[in-house]
Amino acid sequence: MGLFDKVKSSLAGLRPDYDAVLREQLGEEQHLAHVAVLPSATETDRSGDRPKDLTELAQGAAHRLTDKVVKDRHIGGAEGSIAQSLPRSEDPVMLALAQGSVTVWKFGIGAKSSSPDLLARVPRDEVVSIADTGKRGARGHVRFTFTDESFFDYQTLTAPSPEFWAAAEAFGAA
Repeated sequence: MGLFDKVKSSLAGLRPDYDAVLREQLGEEQHLAHVAVLPSATETDRSGDRPKDLTELAQGAAHRLTDKVVKDRHIGGAEGSIAQSLPRSEDPVMLALAQGSVTVWKFGIGAKSSSPDLLARVPRDEVVSIADTGKRGARGHVRFTFTDESFFDYQTLTAPSPEFWAAAEAFGAA
């Protein structure tokens, strides 16, 4: 094994058994299904970008306008609503459906951590529906609608399992 192979294998690492980790993290609450996602509208930190010339100034304005249009299309609700409180970082996260809640977890760089960070928890009784938006591209889109009439869209990084859709359908029926 060459040096490149050694470095590659040490960086690749094994990903944890997400089912087992989520079951452990959720404790008494029964884990139903999960899927890796990205928020459809991410929050990009552009605060450090100082335009050097008129072109960069115009590009910055175009980026801010695009960010607003995308956010309005994929996140709805007033300030302080459930959807507005969900994390919108550009990092992939794991969305877990459990018996009593929807949770969002960060599994670290490369999604390899066996002790993920809980980013958000929404009680099941605040979720009105979980639906496939029907928008297809490289990824699917899942829309969460909440009791305060807000909504939040996620792009799936992998196709959600049949168990995910069965659990999602049960959320709307509860």
